[in-house]
Amino acid sequence: MWRLLVFLTAVVVVSSVALAQNDPRARSRLNYFNYGWGPGNVRPLVTHGNNPRVRVQMAPRLEWSYAVSSAALATTPREVQLHDSTQTFYHLWIPQRYRHANPHPLILHISNKQFPDEWGTWIDICTKHGVIFAAATGGGELAHPSLRMRLALDVFDDVRRRMAVDTDRVYVTGLGEGARTACELAFAYPEFVGGVLAIGGGSSPRHEPWMRDRMKERLSVAYMTGVADPARREIEVLRFPVLRDLGVRSRVWTVPMLPGTMPNSLLVEQAFLWLEEARAARRAQLVTAPAMRMAEGVVPFPEFWARAVLEEAQGRMKHPEFRESGLLQLEGLSQRWPGGESARQAQKLLARHDERAKVKWVEIYNQHQLRFAVAEAKAFENFLAGPLNLRDMARKPALIQEAIGLWELVQKYGAEKPEAREAEKRIEALRNLLKAG
Repeated sequence: MWRLLVFLTAVVVVSSVALAQNDPRARSRLNYFNYGWGPGNVRPLVTHGNNPRVRVQMAPRLEWSYAVSSAALATTPREVQLHDSTQTFYHLWIPQRYRHANPHPLILHISNKQFPDEWGTWIDICTKHGVIFAAATGGGELAHPSLRMRLALDVFDDVRRRMAVDTDRVYVTGLGEGARTACELAFAYPEFVGGVLAIGGGSSPRHEPWMRDRMKERLSVAYMTGVADPARREIEVLRFPVLRDLGVRSRVWTVPMLPGTMPNSLLVEQAFLWLEEARAARRAQLVTAPAMRMAEGVVPFPEFWARAVLEEAQGRMKHPEFRESGLLQLEGLSQRWPGGESARQAQKLLARHDERAKVKWVEIYNQHQLRFAVAEAKAFENFLAGPLNLRDMARKPALIQEAIGLWELVQKYGAEKPEAREAEKRIEALRNLLKAG
């Protein structure tokens, strides 16, 4: 009898997968079963409290190469490219009141140490508020950025598979270089997190305008830096002003703390509670823009994800105040998921817009890119103009080259505009500065 039951189960599964290849509705129904636990699935037994050495079960469903910068991707060592996710270990803490039936908040911490010890700062916060805590080992300050990202995504998806994690209350935190990775992860996958707490470091927003829109509508970004922290000027002069100008919900705490260390838990709790304040607005996105908020434990099929973004973009374009963001989504999904039916439909909708509208979608795209490039280039120059710490002095030539690259983007998107003429002057000045050493 049991053999018959196994055979019939296998037939049902194979038939369902075959159906999903031809029926988009079937693909959406199977999404939970193929890409996550999803509602109603049996989850593993829980060991409450400290689990200091948990092993990742399988490779994550989120692409690490999409989340890292192009510079980091170009220099990724071969051993990092061949990284085996099942060899990743992490510290997992589960609150006593955790139950699989009730999604809980998660702190995904990215340390600047090979063996993280920041748990001491988080223990009281996680105990008081019933928060799951997870931190990978092996991704310290000296690790390649791509490795830190791979380890973070290994842990993130493993926890989402094992536990009931509330998408709106996932907070990616990091210290130092881990803070940069935390920002890059959240900016790349805002649909899966609610906010970021970056301590002593930060990163630039993504260059795709539709992803910046998503960051603005979805994320809360908290920066924390010490009075004598070498990264203080970077956060206050470069990182925070760009987010503020983009309209991202963001805030900076400048607190007493030693460089490279965690602030005390009372200060960290203030930032945590500030992140929590916007959770109701994030949850409401499940109704207004379902593709902007991923269901608990789920990572969609690429085409299913693209189709959801396509439907969201079509809804936005019906309202004049959201039309531009809808056009940018169409352009973005056609680049992110090229070759699929949704990408083809997006290209058709963009062409149809150009037939009817006075302003072409490319012009709208260029306007958004120009505004962002100008804001980031000016913030970068303000940062370079002030006193630099020893680390930044050592890499000053690279920083100047980055500033030149930003002004070149201004020239690209602002051809024949005043901004382009300003960019030409700034590039010449920066190149002279580079020659002077």
